[in-house]
Amino acid sequence: MASWGQADYIGSVKFEDVIYVLARSKGISRTRLLWLRKRIWWGLNDRYRSCQDGSPIPDVPIWPQALERSNMEAILDMLRDGDGNPSDMIEQGELLRQLGRFDEAIAVLKAVPADGHSEVRAVKIERLARSGDSQVRELHPATW
Repeated sequence: MASWGQADYIGSVKFEDVIYVLARSKGISRTRLLWLRKRIWWGLNDRYRSCQDGSPIPDVPIWPQALERSNMEAILDMLRDGDGNPSDMIEQGELLRQLGRFDEAIAVLKAVPADGHSEVRAVKIERLARSGDSQVRELHPATW
């Protein structure tokens, strides 16, 4: 793990590789652990997306729901312990929304600083939370 900085590029990281490293993550930095957990979250969210032609993405990873929720809770805890930058706040709001904790999501998203870009993303996610929508949704940059 300490030699990650000297590793050569080998292509994209597969979901199974991330799971393997996470299971052996004792002693790695908070930053790398957060990266691994986010990759799992995003990889699992792929099952709600589709290819450009509308067909489902092939070979999408699946995990037991309890493990998925546990991973999302771990990310949430790590983000709460962070420096509170707007991007982290938006991710917290999205995690809370997906976990069905709508009131908490709304509170976090309302606290996102009005900087233009972050504020617009927060408002879109807040709108979904207010409607009780916990499903993964695409937020198109063109509509921000």
